[in-house]
Amino acid sequence: MAANTLESDWRKEGERRGYILVSPGTPDGSLFFEGADRVFPEFLEQLLRDYKVKGGKFHVAGHSNGGLQRVPCRRAVPQYVSTLTGYPGLLDGPDVGKMSVLKSMCIFMHVGDQDSGWMTSMQRQADEMKKQGFNVRFTVEKNQVHRLKASEIDLSNRLYQEIESCK
Repeated sequence: MAANTLESDWRKEGERRGYILVSPGTPDGSLFFEGADRVFPEFLEQLLRDYKVKGGKFHVAGHSNGGLQRVPCRRAVPQYVSTLTGYPGLLDGPDVGKMSVLKSMCIFMHVGDQDSGWMTSMQRQADEMKKQGFNVRFTVEKNQVHRLKASEIDLSNRLYQEIESCK
């Protein structure tokens, strides 16, 4: 599923802009936020050694469960990561109370207007984060369900524009 998301939502525009896209997998079907994130800091350090990462910062994005998995990246935040994108996605999990470490980042949240359960939760979280001084942009995508159709709504281009607006 992660490979399909990279291909459909990120690859074409990323290659055009010169990005390197990486999607870490989890072993044995485990969930990233249930312990598989333990290798994340070393993984990012290896990428920094192997590639010339502009500005030495990464951009983390995820869809649905992948969007929920952003908070565990706290082990690599903020020294490595400058933007977080969930489409849809929430900052969730056992460490959500520690998310103040993310205040220096740009956080982007996209949800389909026909994804009522996620839309309500994401709107509530974005509003609360804004009150607390986070740099959050919340976007409701028209005529979209849970799995946003990037090609139908020019989402790929817009996601990269958001990332680049935070440099």
